[in-house]
Amino acid sequence: MADFTPVQYGAAWNSAAAIPGTECGFHAVPAIKNVAVGFADRIQKTGHSESFRWGNANAWATDFEHPERNSTGMSLHFVDDVHLMYFAGHGAEELAASFASDHFGCRAFYKNMRLGVKKLRWLVLDVCDAVTFPVPDSVVRVWSAPLSGDSSHPQQALSVLCTFVKQSFAGLNTERGDDFAVAVSRGTPVGTAWLDSAFARSGSQTNTPVVIACGLDANDAMFRRDRRTLADRDVGPVPARFLSMKWRS
Repeated sequence: MADFTPVQYGAAWNSAAAIPGTECGFHAVPAIKNVAVGFADRIQKTGHSESFRWGNANAWATDFEHPERNSTGMSLHFVDDVHLMYFAGHGAEELAASFASDHFGCRAFYKNMRLGVKKLRWLVLDVCDAVTFPVPDSVVRVWSAPLSGDSSHPQQALSVLCTFVKQSFAGLNTERGDDFAVAVSRGTPVGTAWLDSAFARSGSQTNTPVVIACGLDANDAMFRRDRRTLADRDVGPVPARFLSMKWRS
């Protein structure tokens, strides 16, 4: 087993229905909570340090948005103040992560995120439609700006973003959060751990996980995507001049 590197992590989820009167419209999916809590419980037991754990009404969109992009954004104090963040919930196609709360809105818009400019190295967005087909075009269209850095860290960002292509089904594999936590704690590269843990198929339903890595060039991004582990906790923000992606379907 690789040497153990403890990280600070956060977990959040949206398993409840949307709040009436907001722009969000989705149904409750109780299985989503099982995914996020499974991750949080397991990674805590393996020796990592929990900074926060918020669900439904206590999980806010503002925690993901950068203050340079939205004056109410608090990402530098929450999502970007941990090494590893796991959010399980709903997504609006190529637009936003959606929340069962209304703290300055129910959506964390991807265009308002500037991920990894402080402490965040790995983000799991366990949501539908953060990426669509064709994958390379969607990644560039949606994620170039969120991974472009802020005024203090231009062209710098997190190491790896983990999410799904098109629709995902929480009930297909509610143990994926737990499995992911076990794998990364054992020293499995974070991108590989996500692809292995999150892929699932049942009949016509398929969960298609994707990882997006940042780098100085293609080789640097591919190496970070395929090889980097939690041992890189203190490496970053990393160059984000090139994005490399891999998905499993």
